[in-house]
Amino acid sequence: MFTGTEIASLLKRCGISHVVTVPDSTVGPWQDGIAGAGIVLVRVCREGEAWAVAAGLHLGGATPLVMIQCTGLFESGDALRNILHDWKLPIPSIIGY
Repeated sequence: MFTGTEIASLLKRCGISHVVTVPDSTVGPWQDGIAGAGIVLVRVCREGEAWAVAAGLHLGGATPLVMIQCTGLFESGDALRNILHDWKLPIPSIIGY
């Protein structure tokens, strides 16, 4: 498993400015490393909300990444379809297991 510092370093090299996430036990341990690297950590309540917040950040000029768990990916299907397919916004993501 990667450490939060390793993930943060990779995200910085990719130009990610914000990580929009729902705290969970899989990707949650990375949050301290991400925040410590100067990447803005945005915690939301639901996975569907994460896609909408990331879209707003992107439209405002940021480079966000959505970081959620796989069950949340299924829950957020409508938001995912709207943001990525209908609006064609390039929002990268990390989906945890």
